[in-house]
Amino acid sequence: MSTLAHLRDSGDRIILYCAALRRDLNRWCNTSWEPGLDQMIQYFGLDFEIHADRARFLAMFECPNCGAPAYTLTYMVNASGMMHDMGSHNHGRPDPIETARIRAELEQGRAIAEMHQANADAMRQEALAAEKARKKLQRDLETGRQIIGPPNPWKYRKGPKPPMRG
Repeated sequence: MSTLAHLRDSGDRIILYCAALRRDLNRWCNTSWEPGLDQMIQYFGLDFEIHADRARFLAMFECPNCGAPAYTLTYMVNASGMMHDMGSHNHGRPDPIETARIRAELEQGRAIAEMHQANADAMRQEALAAEKARKKLQRDLETGRQIIGPPNPWKYRKGPKPPMRG
């Protein structure tokens, strides 16, 4: 494993985890946090190797949430170096023609997927509208409502009768 100076120079990170049982909440804490490499270098020194004295290293940290000592740590490797000149497994530089072909296929696949999604949405809307119309017709038939048009608003009107002409 490498020293703190190597971790800082390569852009790697360290994440600490707490696994203390929170008795007040009756559950595990499960908090994670990332200590600053510069502060660790000031305290432990540039040549400190974490794996060589892991217990001492972990004993120096407390959980910011519950105050329990740190339980374990994880190294997060900087993946940005894989995206530059070499591939992730040193296969050499990517072929620009092949990369362009793959990107074109990806864009074509996205366009087809969007078209299918739009067609599915339109069909779904049509089905919902047809179902709504069917339910309205069923409701009208069950209640005896006039399907041709609304009932006459003057049919049950109360009040004085209009004078007869004539």
